[in-house]
Amino acid sequence: MAYEKFLELIARQGGDVHYIEDLERYPIAEHTVPVITEVEGVIQSIDPVKLGYAAVELGAGRSRIDETIDPKAGIILKHHVNDRVEVGEALAILHTDRSDVITAVRNQVRQAFHIGPYPVTKPPMIQAQVDKDGVHPAGL
Repeated sequence: MAYEKFLELIARQGGDVHYIEDLERYPIAEHTVPVITEVEGVIQSIDPVKLGYAAVELGAGRSRIDETIDPKAGIILKHHVNDRVEVGEALAILHTDRSDVITAVRNQVRQAFHIGPYPVTKPPMIQAQVDKDGVHPAGL
């Protein structure tokens, strides 16, 4: 049901659903590069702002309105907060056609991952509820 609705949404916006139905038709980026961790430990946080700027450098976003977005570009995260990682493990995979930015972006993405010795306590997904009477802490 959700898949059919997704295809309908694409079609209504003028998209070609064949790229979703047959992923082999979708073009891939020239460069697929892993971001390898140089330390072992537990991922304590991931900086989304650093990842966002890195994605723009790869071509997945734009810093000016006149720039073109490359639909093949992006970052695939291989780990989450509180995952244990070993030296040499991939933290993320970069996809881009821009060979000139790979080294800098790889370092940016590596710096977005804060790795320490211990797991962290993550805040709850839902922190508050909003209704006609105002904002209330979740669960009350």
